Amino acid sequence: MAVFKKNLTSKIITDNLIKFIKNSKKSLKILEIGCGDGNISRKAMIIDKTCKHEFHLSDISKEAIEIVKKKIKRKKVIIKRGSIFKPWKDYTFDIIISDVSSISDEVANYSSWYRGVKNNAGLDGLKNMKVILKNVRKLMNKNGIFLFPIISLCNVGDLKKLAKKKFQLINFTKKIYWPLPKFFMIRKNKFKKLKKQRLINYDDKYGLSIAYTYIAICKK
Repeated sequence: MAVFKKNLTSKIITDNLIKFIKNSKKSLKILEIGCGDGNISRKAMIIDKTCKHEFHLSDISKEAIEIVKKKIKRKKVIIKRGSIFKPWKDYTFDIIISDVSSISDEVANYSSWYRGVKNNAGLDGLKNMKVILKNVRKLMNKNGIFLFPIISLCNVGDLKKLAKKKFQLINFTKKIYWPLPKFFMIRKNKFKKLKKQRLINYDDKYGLSIAYTYIAICKK
């Protein structure tokens, strides 16, 4: 099985996580689920030079966990293998980050992004996020933060509704727009049907199809 590495989504998540770390006066317990090769937490650890904060990482992929264990050698790190929150039943956290798959299976099945990686997020891309949003508050400390990406290749409207049912305080970062690659363009008619059903979203501009990504910052 392939392992997710740094991409646009993980970069945006990382930038926001680092802001919270820099502004925190207390030691934080941080959880990253769907960690892939651990690039988000590893970048944050560079900022946390004194090992002030405690990092927890998990992924369903055995290969991902093996890579993370090789790349991260420091104190205050716990690494576990498992799906979503199953490895963390007896834990609570100050910051939880999700980079679990959350785009439509119909898109993922044709993309190079998920070659060798199971998306398993359903036609609307929300299968995993429904489980995460149902349970995430149980693992959050008072005034805890939950960060997750919103990628337009899912049912964005329903995802935001689900999040707003669980959190009264949600901020959204600025949208980052990016051109959809060749695999999408050569199957445009197929994906147009998904767009009409509001299962995915994108804009057509200047002869390109443009998707977007941004981050939801949920506060308990």
